[in-house]
Amino acid sequence: MESVTHQQTTIATWAAAVERALNSYTCSVEEVNQLFSNSAIDQTRLMDANYRIPVVAMTKLWRSSVLLTGDEAFGLRVAEFVSPTTFHALGYAAMASKNFSEAVQRIIRNARLVSDIAEMKLEMNSDGICLCFDLSEGSPDVADEAIDAFTGALIYMSRHYMHAEVPLLSVEFVRQLPENPDRFHTFFGVTVAFGCEANRFVVDPSVATALIPTYNSTLLEANEKVMEEYLQQTGLSSITEVVRGHIAAVLPEDPVLDRIAEKMHMSGRKLQRKLQSEATSYQKVLDSYRQEKAEAWLSDNQKSIKQVSDLLGFANQSAFTRAFKRWTGYTPKKTMR
Repeated sequence: MESVTHQQTTIATWAAAVERALNSYTCSVEEVNQLFSNSAIDQTRLMDANYRIPVVAMTKLWRSSVLLTGDEAFGLRVAEFVSPTTFHALGYAAMASKNFSEAVQRIIRNARLVSDIAEMKLEMNSDGICLCFDLSEGSPDVADEAIDAFTGALIYMSRHYMHAEVPLLSVEFVRQLPENPDRFHTFFGVTVAFGCEANRFVVDPSVATALIPTYNSTLLEANEKVMEEYLQQTGLSSITEVVRGHIAAVLPEDPVLDRIAEKMHMSGRKLQRKLQSEATSYQKVLDSYRQEKAEAWLSDNQKSIKQVSDLLGFANQSAFTRAFKRWTGYTPKKTMR
C-alpha cells in the first residue's frame, strides 16, 4: 500500500448526502447545522464539487451524526440519499457504462474523485466479481459509517439509477457486529459478515458483461472528459489516469511506452515502476483504454472496424482484430449492432 504524505479529502457533495439523510430524522435544523459547524464544514458549499473536505472533518461528522440520530446503520440511510451528482461526473459515467464490469473498473480508476482515503481492488473469476476497499497506509481514522455508506451507495445506485440487477453473493465489513445486524442483511439482501479482514462484496459473475439499460457511449465519453479535467485541476489524478490522458493525446500515432514516458518527463523504466505501485502496467493501461474506445465506437456503429483500428494506433486491421479477440473473447464484428 502507498504511504500517505498529504491531507486526504472527500468531495463536498458526499457531505450533502449526509445532510439530506440527517434531515430525514427528527433532528432539528439547529442540531444539524451545529454538527457541520463543529466539524468545520461549510454547509453553504456542499453542492460545490470544487470544495474538498478533509477526511478528519468528515470522520467527525459521521460519528457525530450517529450520536445525534442514535442510528448505528446511519451509513446505509445516507446511501439511500445519494444521486448521480453525489459522485460528480463519475456517477453519470458509471450509469453510461456498457456493463457492470466496465462500470466498476471505471469507479476504481476514478475513486479519488470522491475521496482519496481508500484504494479499491477488483478481482474477477468464475466464483464472482469481488470489489475490495483498503485504506491507504498511514491514513487518518475513518468512520465505519463512511465505509457502510459508500458500499451501500454503489449497490443503491446500481439498483435504482442504473436499473441493473446486482445479485450479491456476500458482503463483508471490518467493523464489529452491530446491535441490530438485520438492517444490514435487509439492505444488501444477503447475510452480512462483520469483524472480517477486509471491506468487500462479491457479485454473481453473470452480471459482468450484461448490458446496463442506461448505457450511452456519447454521455460516457463526455463525462470521462469532465472527470479527467476535475482530477487534473484538483491534483488528484493517479499515474494510471495521467498515462491514459497521454495515450489519448498521442493516438492515432503509435503510443509506445517511451513516448508516453518522455511526455511525463521520466524514463520508461521509471514509469513502469510507478504503474506497478498502482498494481498495473503500461500494457494493461493501453489495452484497457483501447478496449473501452473500441467497444464504445463499434457497439454504436459510429465507425467501421478499419476506422477504429486506425484511430487506436494499430498497424493494420488484422492486428486490431487479434487484440480485440484477446481482450473480449470475440471478434469486433460481433460487437457491432
